[in-house]
Amino acid sequence: MRVNDEEFAASLKIRRGGEEPLSAQLYRQVRAAVMFGEMPSGSLLPSTRSLARLLNVSRAVVVQTYELLAADGVLQLQAKARPRVLAPAVFEGAARKEVGEAEFALSERGRRVSQQHRYMAADGARRLLSPGRPDIDSFPRAQWGRALRRAAAQLSARDSSYQTTAAVPRLQRVLQGHLLQARGVQAKSEQVIVVPGVQAALYLCALIFGDEVGAALIEEPGYLGARAAFASCGLQMSAAAPGALAQKVMDMQREGQAPQLIYTSPSHQFPLGRRMPVRERLALIEAARTCGAMLLEDDYDSEFLFDGRPLVAMQGLSPENGVVYIGTASKSLLPAVRLAYVVVPEPFTAAFASAQRNVGALVNAHVQLAFAELIESGELRAHLRRISRDYAVKALRLYELVHEKLSGAVQAERPSGGLQMALKFVHRFAGVDDVVVARALNEKGFAVNPLSAYCLGTAQRGLVVGTADAEESICAEFCDVLLAAITSAAEKKQSESVG
Repeated sequence: MRVNDEEFAASLKIRRGGEEPLSAQLYRQVRAAVMFGEMPSGSLLPSTRSLARLLNVSRAVVVQTYELLAADGVLQLQAKARPRVLAPAVFEGAARKEVGEAEFALSERGRRVSQQHRYMAADGARRLLSPGRPDIDSFPRAQWGRALRRAAAQLSARDSSYQTTAAVPRLQRVLQGHLLQARGVQAKSEQVIVVPGVQAALYLCALIFGDEVGAALIEEPGYLGARAAFASCGLQMSAAAPGALAQKVMDMQREGQAPQLIYTSPSHQFPLGRRMPVRERLALIEAARTCGAMLLEDDYDSEFLFDGRPLVAMQGLSPENGVVYIGTASKSLLPAVRLAYVVVPEPFTAAFASAQRNVGALVNAHVQLAFAELIESGELRAHLRRISRDYAVKALRLYELVHEKLSGAVQAERPSGGLQMALKFVHRFAGVDDVVVARALNEKGFAVNPLSAYCLGTAQRGLVVGTADAEESICAEFCDVLLAAITSAAEKKQSESVG
């Protein structure tokens, strides 16, 4: 069947002067017409000269279009003959599908992995007091730039290839020494594996050490990234207060549901800011060892301690007894650096490295070398001293203003470190919906989170508030807006209960 040349040309819409070449535009439209059955197999298309004239394009454009379609098996080209549509069977099958019919769907694993577990504050121009976010303006741009330039000059052939995936050996050695000195971590350099973030580390741990429908234990309230990683891998989660994890492990074991994974952030618990005492650390290590659970120690905020010295990492207390240590550069530098590190128990190092490569959780070698440069030169330590002093002043000022202006409505612990603070609703405000209050604050330019979002079981009501950008004027505005929001929410709740 020979198509009408004028009608065929009129059906093709081309846009001149755009980024997409004319031949690509024509190729895409003709291919779609064949795919959806508008031109059945055997249809004869216009000659290259005729179509070029009708479209007012060069013949070369049409020749290229037809050759692309012939290479795809859509057209048959013969000398001195019109191009013939072949319409492969796969296209004819697609054309028979009814419009709107669902052909694809997420797998069960896809639904788990893509589920949103985090509370997402609405985007805005300011996004003030966002929990866990470092002060962007404090990033040492000059030092980082110099470190990257040196890294580019020093990158070896081995580190540039597929041979190095777990981590650049230089950074492994530097981190091994740094973590031993700063956190008491006991490990060989080969046990240090570099990943794009804590989330990647937790996901890999869940894949390697957990089974689908196996059990995992998390803190409550606790880090939502751990919940997301474990749920993505099909683990069934239980939760316990940070000070009751060891007892919960023993209870689960007695009930025949011993956890395979236990997640904790003992250095500065997220989001409550609690430091786990040594006796609790040892009790949790022993409980995990007894039931054969892998203990995941997220050394959250350990670099930002305002008072005293940090306790030795749990991994250092039990280097042989199944503790995975996790640290990150996201808070000391920037989340965009995309670099975290895992110290894996020696028997599992090779398996972890293989899994890391299989899922592609790899980190740019230049970034790794630049981070090693910052540590070795002492610039990272100096940077942390500077910003820790700044963060301490800001966090303490926010705490003082909250205590001064909101003591009858919220309760907060004096900050001992970190980049966020938990405010718990108290007295007549204890039952107020913190999601409503958070939404009201965020409509005014803040990015705080409701405390209830971090709870797996019984919701605790309050807010989790970032402190890295807590300037005096921002703190004062926050307290005023929070007082108005929580008062309004309480009055609304009271009127609904009376009604």
